[in-house]
Amino acid sequence: MKTRRIILFLTFIFMFANTYSDYYDNYYGSIAIDPDTGATGYSWNYSTRGGAEGSALNSCDGNCVVAVWFSNQCGSVSWSPSTGAYAWGTSRSSYTAGTTANGYCGEDDCRVVAAVCTTWYE
Repeated sequence: MKTRRIILFLTFIFMFANTYSDYYDNYYGSIAIDPDTGATGYSWNYSTRGGAEGSALNSCDGNCVVAVWFSNQCGSVSWSPSTGAYAWGTSRSSYTAGTTANGYCGEDDCRVVAAVCTTWYE
């Protein structure tokens, strides 16, 4: 009888643990850019990194590359029209992600051309 109670208790614990972890799913996002034109494409709330990257590339017009992917946060891409240089930033805040991207871009005319957040952090 005691063994049966232990088994029921452990079964309950494992069921609760799986249910609890469902609330903390990963949501992926991505931003793609064409460095020559500054065209961008982005995605958010995908269940996989590959899905997010593929969607960002598909929604980007031109010769695009994935600039950044992120999970459960915000991403931003900054681009320089004069040189084509670009940089990215991620953070729990869209503002901080954009500031980081601008800081790493390295050109005076860099500006944020895309920013997006997953549902987890808006």
